[in-house]
Amino acid sequence: MRLDVKPSEETNRLKLTGLSPYWLDIAQGSAVDNTVDMQSLFLLTGPNGGGKSSLLRSICAASLLGICGLLVPAESALIPHFDSIMLHMKSYDSPADGKSSFQVEMSEIRSIITRATPRSLVLIDEICRGTETAKGTCIAGSIIETLDKIGCLGIVSTRLQD
Repeated sequence: MRLDVKPSEETNRLKLTGLSPYWLDIAQGSAVDNTVDMQSLFLLTGPNGGGKSSLLRSICAASLLGICGLLVPAESALIPHFDSIMLHMKSYDSPADGKSSFQVEMSEIRSIITRATPRSLVLIDEICRGTETAKGTCIAGSIIETLDKIGCLGIVSTRLQD
């Protein structure tokens, strides 16, 4: 295996070849390597248990490790120097604050949108997961369009199919 990690200042491209989820044992057959080549925002769809969340966590970890100059769990990596890396995973309700999980999620997404720049990496897992499908699809589409206009790199995962 050849380790080739290159910081990428001149381009807004993230390329990870043979990326492995370091917390899973590939030799035991519980995980697979992935190759990611991103120059824009992507929409990732798939069934439950299909590895969407693991891929997002792997990309986030590899990006953070690479920017810090540490070993990246991949065969090779081209990682731009992001000005921010934002990862949104599962939201929970906040009964003490009187907020539903949807309200908490939208607050977190608003924070991401207001802080994102063209040099940001934005990873959002299962957007609008607890929302009625038609409304969730409209809201998710609006969020994706907004992030795309910002020009950040990222992946938004969903089970919404429309």
